[in-house]
Amino acid sequence: LQALDGTPAATQLQADISGAGHMSDWVSERLASLGTLKARNHGFVTSADYRALLGSAHVCMALQDPEGRYSNFKTPSKIYEFLGYGKAVIATQVGDIADIPSTAMIALNRLDSAEIAMHLERLSNAPDALAALQAAARQHSVAHFSYEGVGRRLACLFEKDPS
Repeated sequence: LQALDGTPAATQLQADISGAGHMSDWVSERLASLGTLKARNHGFVTSADYRALLGSAHVCMALQDPEGRYSNFKTPSKIYEFLGYGKAVIATQVGDIADIPSTAMIALNRLDSAEIAMHLERLSNAPDALAALQAAARQHSVAHFSYEGVGRRLACLFEKDPS
């Protein structure tokens, strides 16, 4: 967000951060230093407030250090929630994110603020690209994570079982 603050995109973007953790104070301090870009750290929010934030979002991010100790074992479940809501998603390559096609989300190989800023700026300037990414996210979720999609995959497992 700091990298975007001095750019023309800063007037088009608004960032809403929810959740809390050991770096919440650090995040709030960084947000206070922004001059143009509107950003707010909401901390923990009610379910209703979270749904409202998610409903108004165009792009959602889940950034976990791909070189961290849980990088290969824990995929942030929020990624799947964001895809299911048809949001454009920017996430780091952790857990099983590599299984999601690049047409359905933006997966970063490393946690790099310049690259994140570049993707946010590009999406803010290209409404057609944003809409296409959102549609692809929703289509991927319906095909792979809906009851029907999961049911088809489970049925294939039983059909192949010789017993």
